[in-house]
Amino acid sequence: MTNNNQFEKLLLEAWERCTDDKILRDSETYKCARQTLAKLTCSSRRNNDELYQLKSLISALRAGEKVCCPKDKFNDKEACCQKERLNDEHLCCPKAQLPNKTCSQDENPNKEVMCGLFFSKDIEKPEQIIYPQLPIPDTKADCILKSALVTIEDNVSIQQFFRDVAVNTCDRGDLLMRVTNDVLTDFRVFVDSVFSNRVTQIGMVLAREHMSIRDRYAELESRTLNRAQLSVFHVKEVMPTFDWLRYSSEPGYIKSVVVSGCLQNARAEDTDGDDARGKGLLYQLNWLRSENDRADGENHCLHERHAKLTAELSTINGNISSVQCQAANDIACLSDQLEKLRTKSCEQMAIIDKLMEDIQISIQNTKKGSKVMTYADIDSGVLIGVYLMQLRQPSWVGGYPRAKS
Repeated sequence: MTNNNQFEKLLLEAWERCTDDKILRDSETYKCARQTLAKLTCSSRRNNDELYQLKSLISALRAGEKVCCPKDKFNDKEACCQKERLNDEHLCCPKAQLPNKTCSQDENPNKEVMCGLFFSKDIEKPEQIIYPQLPIPDTKADCILKSALVTIEDNVSIQQFFRDVAVNTCDRGDLLMRVTNDVLTDFRVFVDSVFSNRVTQIGMVLAREHMSIRDRYAELESRTLNRAQLSVFHVKEVMPTFDWLRYSSEPGYIKSVVVSGCLQNARAEDTDGDDARGKGLLYQLNWLRSENDRADGENHCLHERHAKLTAELSTINGNISSVQCQAANDIACLSDQLEKLRTKSCEQMAIIDKLMEDIQISIQNTKKGSKVMTYADIDSGVLIGVYLMQLRQPSWVGGYPRAKS
């Protein structure tokens, strides 16, 4: 399969190089190359010999050398190698030098002369694969293919596209089919990678929902069975014995039995209810009596405490009134003493001011009498001034009245 793919790629490249330029199509060299390619295309064998021949042809086309055909491969009597060389400006690839001298087949029978290159026949050949014969591409098929590609619709299916296009291709749509299969395979892989996780998650959600529905129906089934069993038990309670003879003879047998049973049950329930209600009322009455006694005891204790607190409050109020009276008397006495001390202080201040004036007058007279003063006179004047300043202080400074000097 690897040789087959390589052969297809080389064959397409050779056809492109042979049909690139319209001017070169008419030259003898390219006619020879196209004939060789046509033979290789129609050949059913795709072994190493054909592959080597195709490689040599492409090498000659790339390098611009003489295009040769093997002499003994197709039994051509005419020389396949042209003597003229291709012009470099007519080829896409740069010029490459190939050996001009070719060896004859007589010198080495195990070698083939192919476009100036030697290839050995001793190389191990792979297993031959038989391919269907492909038609020779021509201009008419190309025109039909182009017209089909132009006229084909955009929303056509793949089968219709193959039916319109593959007939006019050289390989009957084989390459197109492989490319399409590869694209579809890639698309399938892409879809699986994108949507597989999502499909798995949706499946898990649906599975959980299915399990929840199953559990819900199972629960409903159990509830229905329980209700049916309760109904059966109720019927057995209403009709513990069932008489089939009366049921067959009396049309209203079931109704009468059910009604009578319901009435009996209602009466029994009423009797039981009255007894239970009376007991409940008796218990409630006893509880209310005990609560009344407890409330009376609490009220008595509260009355005693209230009387005790009232007596304590009256005693405290009497003590407060006596203390307030004593405080008022003390305040009045202290106010009188304060007024007396203020009056006495004013008198002392007047005396001190008068004495200060006398001292200043005496000092001035002394200065006028003699300009020289002794230290004893200065000290006596200072001491008198200090004494008078002390006397100027209020008598209440220090916390107690100052004695009169």
